[in-house]
Amino acid sequence: EAEPEKEIPTDQEKQEPRSRFTTSLSKAQIEEAQTTGRAQLALAFEMLGMMKKRGLKADPEAYQCLIDACGRVGDTKRATQLLSRMHEDGIVADGGVYSC
Repeated sequence: EAEPEKEIPTDQEKQEPRSRFTTSLSKAQIEEAQTTGRAQLALAFEMLGMMKKRGLKADPEAYQCLIDACGRVGDTKRATQLLSRMHEDGIVADGGVYSC
């Protein structure tokens, strides 16, 4: 069965920014997002600890995502800990990791 043809957006549709880029957030919304991010990051670190106890190592992409998440919530201490753990696991941090 042939797939239906996708509509090509008009020039005007291409130029209009998405609402998520034009809507301003209140300070409370930003703080709530940061708090949620920190809680999710804490869970990720808990999982990383469980993996270490079981002798499992995270891959470089997982470390990069976690370091990026640390940066988004302003947790430089944990980002630095991740760089140390990467070194312990024998993973060399590349430019992509340091740009997070």
